[in-house]
Amino acid sequence: MKVFNKSLGGPLNSHIDATLKLSEIDVPIFHLGGWFDVFLPQTLDMFTGVSERGRSEQARQSQRLLIGPWAHGQMEPDASQHGDLEFGPEGSVGHKRVPQALVRSLPER
Repeated sequence: MKVFNKSLGGPLNSHIDATLKLSEIDVPIFHLGGWFDVFLPQTLDMFTGVSERGRSEQARQSQRLLIGPWAHGQMEPDASQHGDLEFGPEGSVGHKRVPQALVRSLPER
C-alpha cells in the first residue's frame, strides 16, 4: 500500500513544507530525533536550516538538537529497545526524560 503517490517536495505539499519558510522562523525550537527515526534527515535539515537561515540572530542561536537511540514515535518513558538492540534505562526517551538542562538553555522570549 502506498501512503504517498506524489513527492513531498512537489507543489501539492508546499503548504506543509517548513523548509520553504526557514527565513520566517523566529522562535527557539527543540528538535528531537532518533537514530532509527525515518524522519531523521528532515529533522537534521530543519535544525541546520533554521540555525543558518532563521529570521533573527536569536532564532538562529536558539536551536537545540537531541538525537538518541529511538525510532519515530517511540516516546514511551521506559522504551529502550529497538529491534534486537537494548540500550538500557538511559536509552529511553519520553517527555519526562528529555534533559531539563537542554530545555532550560533556550532563551526566554
